[in-house]
Amino acid sequence: SKIIFRSKIFWLLGSSYMICGFTTAGIVKVHFIPFVNLVCGFSLNDSALAYGVIAIFDAVGLIIAGALPDRFSRPLLLGSVYFLRALTFLILFFITTEYWVLILFAIIFGILDFATVPLNAGLVADHLGLSSMGLTMGLLFAGHSIGGALGSFLGGSVYDYSASYDFVWITGLALALIAAFLAWAVPESSEFRD
Repeated sequence: SKIIFRSKIFWLLGSSYMICGFTTAGIVKVHFIPFVNLVCGFSLNDSALAYGVIAIFDAVGLIIAGALPDRFSRPLLLGSVYFLRALTFLILFFITTEYWVLILFAIIFGILDFATVPLNAGLVADHLGLSSMGLTMGLLFAGHSIGGALGSFLGGSVYDYSASYDFVWITGLALALIAAFLAWAVPESSEFRD
């Protein structure tokens, strides 16, 4: 475990994954339905349906992200997922009363939501080895959970104070861009290709 904490790779992946938790489990998964219902004015049923679309496309994103690293650079892919996730926050400003925009966000965000899991696992295996993979992934998920808790709490606090989610989405966008650059800073493993 001492080796894990001394690894630059662990801190790059861990920091970006904490941000991942903030932007997904924290602000989107917790505040999406209230935003769609209270701010955009859609019914709870329409809001829940859009949330369900995110969940369906989570599976699509997992499968794609599981297949692509066999052909492309893992750090490039992981950083690109975070970068594209940052751009999805811009869509939230254009939902207003257009339900198709809401569904578009749900599809794109869903594809990018869990796509980080196989990419992080592959990078952990490449750089830190299979023997420490269980502990390392556990630590990364702990950081993800902390990020989620912070995003949930801070998102609610901002909304209570300002009666708007605008700053929450802008924060998500900015942090996801930071996560992208952290992921791109991870070097490609020399053992990447067979």
